[in-house]
Amino acid sequence: SSMLESSVDGSVFVEMTRGCPYRCCYCNYSKNSPTVRERDFSVLLSAVESARTRGIGSMYILAPTFGAPATFERNLLELAKVNRSVELHTEIRADAITPRSARLMKEAGFTSLEIGLQTLNPSALEKIGRKGDPSKQIAGIRNLLDEGLDIKAGIIAGLPGDTADAFIGTIDTLEGEGLGETIELYPLMVLPGTKIRQMAEAEKIAYQKKPPYLFLESPGFSRDDTR
Repeated sequence: SSMLESSVDGSVFVEMTRGCPYRCCYCNYSKNSPTVRERDFSVLLSAVESARTRGIGSMYILAPTFGAPATFERNLLELAKVNRSVELHTEIRADAITPRSARLMKEAGFTSLEIGLQTLNPSALEKIGRKGDPSKQIAGIRNLLDEGLDIKAGIIAGLPGDTADAFIGTIDTLEGEGLGETIELYPLMVLPGTKIRQMAEAEKIAYQKKPPYLFLESPGFSRDDTR
């Protein structure tokens, strides 16, 4: 906590996790950390206490799956005990967020969350190696919104197994559920070293050969569709 340095906007970043338990085909997050390494939760409690006493108003917790540990709800209760003024932000999967855990996140000081939804298309989810029930993701997002948290749900166009029509279907479903304002659109990048780069030839995926390696087209997405 003595090493906390705030950004110009008065926020700090605290890395709690390296590696990720998931192996999505487009992601390189775990390349340098094949196992998940977690710092003890007491590190975060200490950092929040230090931030509070030093007048730091905002903290971003760097952890790709903050809600994954079995001790998730207990951790939130501990956070609520020490946090009275620091606004917390992190990334999370929404499919396991119940009304209770959403309320505990609010009480612990969370004000905004990033959720990597990516797609609601089951065949695309299977192709990219991302398990989960889309309906549970939507229910979890609703639970968080009900507690007043600001949610950004990321979706990616051009994923293997997806089509332009199905991608618009993801947007329509979110809109129909009243979640249109949460949508954050991300371009697909076919990065070196990822599984999707290895799949590209078989899946007939075209992409830029130089950084940022943006997806261009596939059988389900024409260049006009992508544009």
